[in-house]
Amino acid sequence: MTKSTYLNLFLKNIVILMIAAGFAESSQANWTLQPSSSHIHFLSVKATHIGEVHSFTKFSGSVKDDGQATLNIDLASVDTQIPIRDQRMRDLLFVVNDHPMAVIKTKIGLKTYQDMIIGSEVAMQIEASLDFKGISNQVTAEAIVSRQSNSTFTIQSKSPLLLSATNLGITEGIEKLREIAGLTNISFTIPTSFRLTFEKN
Repeated sequence: MTKSTYLNLFLKNIVILMIAAGFAESSQANWTLQPSSSHIHFLSVKATHIGEVHSFTKFSGSVKDDGQATLNIDLASVDTQIPIRDQRMRDLLFVVNDHPMAVIKTKIGLKTYQDMIIGSEVAMQIEASLDFKGISNQVTAEAIVSRQSNSTFTIQSKSPLLLSATNLGITEGIEKLREIAGLTNISFTIPTSFRLTFEKN
């Protein structure tokens, strides 16, 4: 083998190794949800016209480079600003001892976000599965995706996502809460909004 042939073979192997390393890094990389710059809110309407905004304070999530996205919500972290009501929701509505988490899964066109100019945004419809109390529902969210920096992007609701208590299997729990509070009614429609910021690992 001539010195020139050896050198060419050596350089070729270096290039192959660099490509393989880059591919491995890309396949392992993902985007992680940043809770400090994210929120999940839901609205309850009681006595026909009294609305109150609640939230979950603990949640986590990620988006893999193939677009597979997962959001895990700790139902015990519900925050209504009234401790006794928080506890009643944990025990009677969510039954967190049996169903501690709600899990949302979807697949998004990640390349669209990666190609966006910093500061730009695009409207998008997101189809997702919601696993809640052992029941799986398909939900559709109208969302706005914005590119914050080279390493972050945000997905936020364009309009409230209207969840059905009937579909979620929580009508019985709502009725228990209504009876305890002495209310005439609590709406079975649950407007939900979100802002989720993901950062590249």
